[in-house]
Amino acid sequence: MITFTRREMEKAWKHNHQAYHSSKVTNNAVRLLLFYAVECGLKTVVMKRENLSSTDETYLFAKVQHDLNKLLDYLRAGKDIKITSKLILSDYKNNQRLPTSRHCFSKDLNQIWRYGGSCKEPTDEELEHELQNINNWIQGELK
Repeated sequence: MITFTRREMEKAWKHNHQAYHSSKVTNNAVRLLLFYAVECGLKTVVMKRENLSSTDETYLFAKVQHDLNKLLDYLRAGKDIKITSKLILSDYKNNQRLPTSRHCFSKDLNQIWRYGGSCKEPTDEELEHELQNINNWIQGELK
């Protein structure tokens, strides 16, 4: 894992959110900017609370990787500030051309959007709204 300073993480949070917010399109590529803004923001909150100057001062980030709910649990953000844990993706057709369902977890959300998947339950729009709520919480924490 590459080491980053708290200042760099906070700047990444702001810049990713700015890019997301200023986008004129709504799709999963743009939602990834919000996902990464939230990830950087949550890690910045951890660093602020624990008075850490760089990411290498904790093993937490390597342990949780992209699992935003684990970061939220660690920060004791509350039950209302979460991403739905169990996700159902759109079906795909397997080798026999039969519809096949896919289930995964919120920790996989960045992969789902990065590789062109879409969520049925909850929908991508609902997940985006959950990320926006988390980002609003982060803004309050980093004032």
